[in-house]
Amino acid sequence: GEFGVPHSIVLDSHGRLYVADRNNARVQVFNQQGQFLAEWRNMMVPWGLTITSNDVELRGFTITNPSGLHGVSASNRSNLLIADNVFTGIATAIPSATSVPYAIGFACSSAAVDNIVVTNNTISQIVANGTAKSAFGVWVGDSTGNLDITGLVIEDNRISNIVSAGKGAYGIFINHANSVNYTGRTVAPRIVGNVITDLTGGWAHAI
Repeated sequence: GEFGVPHSIVLDSHGRLYVADRNNARVQVFNQQGQFLAEWRNMMVPWGLTITSNDVELRGFTITNPSGLHGVSASNRSNLLIADNVFTGIATAIPSATSVPYAIGFACSSAAVDNIVVTNNTISQIVANGTAKSAFGVWVGDSTGNLDITGLVIEDNRISNIVSAGKGAYGIFINHANSVNYTGRTVAPRIVGNVITDLTGGWAHAI
């Protein structure tokens, strides 16, 4: 491939390499032998991403999603590293959020989850307009889960300007099996070194 300022590389669980080709506003995809597989155009600033496999590293991206609810999300996936990214302007253009907006979210409902690391990200301007939903910097868990999350690390992130017009504003939120009917646990999470500021809502919690 030919690149104009390549600035991030991600390897997925199938061995495919994703190269962020900044000045050409695209992501190029290769196998590990360097053979070109595909390209995604008009990706100067990628919008929301969904991780659909285990063993994924997401590093060095700037992600904005004003008309969507999430920066990056994963359900029932393990061995994920989310590091050195910027998430900004999530859900800001939605007049009334129909689900909770967040920058980074992990759900655990149908498979146990292990080894999730979220480090050195900058998160700002996560907005729940309207009065029905809370807003989150990092959201973890599933209130109806029966399986565990282990090996969770959230450290050294900068989280600010989390806004809900009518409900809660949360920097880091872990909501896992919140009633006696569900048995899932988030076991011994490590949450250290995060700087959380400017939370605005009906109520506000850093963690």
